[in-house]
Amino acid sequence: MTNDSSSSFTIEPISAVSLNRDGKPPILDQSFTLRCEVTGPVNYIIWLMNGQLISLNNRTFFSTNNNTMVINPIQFSDNGEYLCEAFNAVSNLTSIAYNHVVNFGPERPAITSPDRAMTGHIVTFNCSASSQPPSQFSWFFNGSQVAAGSVYETGRLTLANHGEYTCVAFNNITGRNSTVSKMLNIIVPVTMAMVKVMSSQLIADYMFAMTCETTGTIYSIQWMRNGWPLYADNRRDISMDNNTLTFNSVQNSDNGDYQCSAYNPLSNMTSPEYRLIVNYGPERPVIMSPDIAMTGYIVTFNCSASSQPPSQFSWFFNGSQVGVGSVYETGPLTLASHGEYNCVAFNNITGRNSTVSKIFTIIGKTEETSKLFNLCRPFNIQIFQYSCDTEVFLTVPVTTSTVKVIGAQPIADYMFTLTCETSGTIYSIQWMRNGW
Repeated sequence: MTNDSSSSFTIEPISAVSLNRDGKPPILDQSFTLRCEVTGPVNYIIWLMNGQLISLNNRTFFSTNNNTMVINPIQFSDNGEYLCEAFNAVSNLTSIAYNHVVNFGPERPAITSPDRAMTGHIVTFNCSASSQPPSQFSWFFNGSQVAAGSVYETGRLTLANHGEYTCVAFNNITGRNSTVSKMLNIIVPVTMAMVKVMSSQLIADYMFAMTCETTGTIYSIQWMRNGWPLYADNRRDISMDNNTLTFNSVQNSDNGDYQCSAYNPLSNMTSPEYRLIVNYGPERPVIMSPDIAMTGYIVTFNCSASSQPPSQFSWFFNGSQVGVGSVYETGPLTLASHGEYNCVAFNNITGRNSTVSKIFTIIGKTEETSKLFNLCRPFNIQIFQYSCDTEVFLTVPVTTSTVKVIGAQPIADYMFTLTCETSGTIYSIQWMRNGW
């Protein structure tokens, strides 16, 4: 009896499939490996990303038995949910999903904060950086660490807080760090602006300067006259920092109310008005008085001159001082009062003086001249014409004009002389024959 015997094989089903990272976590632009671990016999393995079959490409590689997948270099586009599925003749089994997140950064951080701040204030710095996982932050001021965390808040600011603030972002997965710095300018508020002059006396035609005294951090200064901005010109200079306004040759036309305004980005202040009054003169004086007067009368001379401050006046008659003040009144006039009267104007600030002269004519007093003088004086008439043959410009009135013969009677071929006898002050004599 012959017994037939045949061989049979039993295939076990796949009992477990797991997907694990092989080595370091996924970091942007580096190589990354996933391993599909299978319990039980396996014929082949497939890989899926977000439910889609993964195929071999220029960045994705598989081992001979497909149990290992390598991505090199890894990119953001590789983020997603990964699975591996194992097959044999009697079974198949899929791993639990592996959520793949690419780690990167930090990119260059950004600091959010003001560029400048005022003393006494508090400033908050915020630092951010694109990174996976989120970065850790450290703060440094002028090279020394002052805080940790994405937010740094200063205390109340002083000038010592001026300087460079640095944020360092660190990613403990990628092992990378990135740094950014920012300058914080500390500004002292403007608390004073005052116009100051550099000399006590201001005299026309001389150089004159004024400065703008300030306290605080000053970025710019603007000068004004009577509320309008001032700029440099051919007579005015303004220093580079605008702190000083200089007149090369100050004039009384520069009189006015001057101010300076001091500015910084966070505050400003305008000075009180400084009234500029230019001392000048005296200009040439002017004498107001009659040109002639009669003996026995009293005459008043008035002298004026453009000047700042007002001038002091002195009076001189024929070279000798006779009075002070802008008004000089003579005593009763005599013929000795005839002559040159000088008014001297003096400015005790500018140290300058100016003189004007006037010739004053005295008329001898007679009954006739008195009548004529009293008649003409209200009309300021100074020229009289007599009905006789002599016309004169009146000083001492002409009271007589008579032709006199000198010598014998006129004889042909001999010298003969006539004279014009007059009384009074004679300026000119005109001879006539037959009225011509």
